[in-house]
Amino acid sequence: MTTHRRQHMTSRRRHALSFLLICACVGLAIFISIAVSHDLQVRKEAVTEAKAQSDIAESALSDAQNVMHDASNKEYMVFSKTKSSSDTANQAIGEAEVANSMASKAQARADEIYEKAMEVQAKAEAAPDYEGKNEAKGWALISLNAANRARNNANFANQYANVAMSKSTLTAGKVPFVQIAYQETKMLLNDANVELRSTMEAQNRAQNKANEAANASDTSVAKSKAAEAATYSAETKERASAVIDKASKGQDIYGDVVKTSGSINQLASDVTNAKYQVQQHYNETFDAIDDAESAIQSSLDAIQQAEEQEAAAIEAEKQAELEAEQARAVYDVPNSGDVLTPSGGVCYYNGHKETYYSERVLPGGALDIPGRYTDSNGLVRDADGYICVATDWSYIPKYSIVETSLGLGKVYDSGCPYGVVDIYTNW
Repeated sequence: MTTHRRQHMTSRRRHALSFLLICACVGLAIFISIAVSHDLQVRKEAVTEAKAQSDIAESALSDAQNVMHDASNKEYMVFSKTKSSSDTANQAIGEAEVANSMASKAQARADEIYEKAMEVQAKAEAAPDYEGKNEAKGWALISLNAANRARNNANFANQYANVAMSKSTLTAGKVPFVQIAYQETKMLLNDANVELRSTMEAQNRAQNKANEAANASDTSVAKSKAAEAATYSAETKERASAVIDKASKGQDIYGDVVKTSGSINQLASDVTNAKYQVQQHYNETFDAIDDAESAIQSSLDAIQQAEEQEAAAIEAEKQAELEAEQARAVYDVPNSGDVLTPSGGVCYYNGHKETYYSERVLPGGALDIPGRYTDSNGLVRDADGYICVATDWSYIPKYSIVETSLGLGKVYDSGCPYGVVDIYTNW
């Protein structure tokens, strides 16, 4: 009985030990399973974190690249604005110089024509009091009005030319700002490009470390790689931020360039408009100058007409006095001395030889002697009292007045030797 009980107890102990052993094994298996599961979870989390850091780095790089792309476009646009602004400014300066030259020419010509108009007005006032004087004064007044119109237009041309020069100076003054802004933009983008390359390298490292973490079989290695990925991700973000900062500054400069370029274009447009006004007033100035010159010439012609009228009146008055004097004159044939006489037949007087021929021998019916008559001294005279004479017309031309020893004669006939005055008589 005792032996049986001992055997039974021993069996029970063995079952208990087996149960305990089984429980221990099961517990160990559970522990191991839990540990392995935890390790897997930790490794998975490390891989996920590494991937997340890689994605963050990639996103930061993408943002930086997008900003750089926009900034690069802006840099080209800044370059284009800089070139166009410089060209626009140079064009504005050229237009302003042309406008200034035109205005100066218009002013000089307007002042010149004004002086001429003043001179012709003075001449018109001093012209003889004949019919042409009033006409001369009228044209002189017209020329002066036209000259004043020319000067007014020239003054306007000068004012607009000054505007053009002022605006072109402002335009030229803004170009250096645009040029400096372009250089600053270029430097910022160069720096940003350097940072972008570093950003790409950091992002590549972060991605590589994430891949290494994903491929690691050891959790600690995965965690280490994930930590490295996080470090490179942070570096990527930092460098990407630097890229964005520099690129953004370049874009801000572009905004300033756009404003300045717009201001340059507006100023250049003002210059063009001012030049247009100068051209208009320049044309109007020379139109007025043409009018003034035409009126001046008309006034001078009228002055000349008045002077000719005066000269003709003076000549007519002298002629009338001479004719009256000749009509009153009484000519007596001297009996002796340096005069032609019927008995002498020849005398030398006033540098010529005098002879006579008689209408008794040569009636001279074909001679065109107006008012012909024979005076009491036997001298043939015309209606004006001139003694009728004959000459060689190459010596003394027909109808010339010649002084003879018997008084003033007039040439009606020819057929004499050169140097001879043949007096027509009734001797």
